[in-house]
Amino acid sequence: WMLVGMALGNINMLLCINIWLSAFGLGFHRKDRMDRLIFVANTMLTLLNTVFNISMTMFPVLQSEPGLNFSDVLQMASLEALGAQHNIAQNIYLIQVPGGLFIGYVMIPIMAGIV
Repeated sequence: WMLVGMALGNINMLLCINIWLSAFGLGFHRKDRMDRLIFVANTMLTLLNTVFNISMTMFPVLQSEPGLNFSDVLQMASLEALGAQHNIAQNIYLIQVPGGLFIGYVMIPIMAGIV
């Protein structure tokens, strides 16, 4: 799962750079409006990607537990639901640390040619 997180961190970083380059080429008259567009687009991209990553992490865990559905996991109705919730949380953690949270900030100076 860590490699998936690292790949997602790199993809997020590349998409954010692409958004910046696209906004820079649109011809805004004021920089604050361009910055607002970049902020909103990056926020929406990150939220969409996070929801997608969490759902793609949950479905394999729920598929491996027969007879368990999402509402049981949210309500922690049984020990199986609690175990499934632990597996989901562990997989999300492995995606986010180190890849999803930190790799983009490490790769930006390298990709921008600063280092």
